[in-house]
Amino acid sequence: LFVAALLATAAFAQSGRSAKEIRQDNFVFGPKVGISAPYQNIVTNTVALKQMLGGMNIGYQLGGYMRGILPIKKSNFSLKVKDVFVQNVNLVVEQGEHRNPSYGIDYSDMHIEHITALVDDFTVDQGRIGGYIRNLSAVEHCGFMVQNFTGHFLVDKGVIDLRDFEVMAAHSDIRIKSLVLKGEDWTSYKDFIRNVRIDGELYKSTVSSSDIAHFAPQLLPWNLMVRDASATVKGTVADMSISVQDIKFGKGSSLYGDVRLRGLPN
Repeated sequence: LFVAALLATAAFAQSGRSAKEIRQDNFVFGPKVGISAPYQNIVTNTVALKQMLGGMNIGYQLGGYMRGILPIKKSNFSLKVKDVFVQNVNLVVEQGEHRNPSYGIDYSDMHIEHITALVDDFTVDQGRIGGYIRNLSAVEHCGFMVQNFTGHFLVDKGVIDLRDFEVMAAHSDIRIKSLVLKGEDWTSYKDFIRNVRIDGELYKSTVSSSDIAHFAPQLLPWNLMVRDASATVKGTVADMSISVQDIKFGKGSSLYGDVRLRGLPN
């Protein structure tokens, strides 16, 4: 969703310029139709993505922008921007009926506010979006806060692939060698606990259930924090296999071994 916001706000930031002005900064490359730009600065924009008949309106919005630049076909469009600086961007995402959960993120009504980040080598290649994020910070209106989000990312058709990442939230500092979230498509994330597979490896991390509960509210009563966690994870939240090299918790407890978790506590 964040990288969708980057693409949309980049389009809107350029929309006040003529096609001739834009062509001076960008060029077509390779066998595909594409655009490459050295730098894009995005400051104080709000992007609203809503579910419409036939899909999200981001395609319609970007289509109008791109028609002013090049005759691009949807199937072979690519975009590369060397550096994207985003400051105080707000993203609103609405899809169909709101779920209105009692706690945590409503994936059908997301408000991600005060997004600030620097993205290197931001790339869109057909449906794939990737790049290197440095120092992203943002707040979702449910209260979940990201203080620092740094690393390589790739997003493609229900798959989020993160490499060499550090994520700092209100009570967590997670260091990730690799993390892949995989759903059949983006609708799988509406039931994240059961329908999204997780494959990841983390090291020397601090993880609080109070942060994770924004995505899986059933974890809210756990009131658990683990420290110096090094582990690999496979499966869904509801059916997960964990190989623990080391985890510290409580006043002086530690744990290592292999764990299989099925279901969630009442």
